[in-house]
Amino acid sequence: MLCVLVLFMVVIGTGGALAASSNKTLYRGVLSVPASADASYLKRYRDYEEVYGSVIVENTTKLERFVMLHLRNISCTATPCVKFRNNTKLKSIWLPNLKYMDYKNMPEDA
Repeated sequence: MLCVLVLFMVVIGTGGALAASSNKTLYRGVLSVPASADASYLKRYRDYEEVYGSVIVENTTKLERFVMLHLRNISCTATPCVKFRNNTKLKSIWLPNLKYMDYKNMPEDA
């Protein structure tokens, strides 16, 4: 009975995680990182694959690495599209799957 309960919890837990990650692939608006942000703050953005808007990282005092592993596209709806400025401890920006930043073909419903 215990094995069945554990198996049921694993299946339900996995389904919930998959559903949550599949809904969080698109971010609309300005993805702004606050000054007090650190690596744990960025975990809320880890599943995003597309940004319709801009990415602004300014005046952070704790953030050492800006990492968005799944980000593929940034469709800019404003200028500047991506801005990193006055980040005292920032040592690296890692966007390994970023394919393009689109300025001209902005989505009509953004």
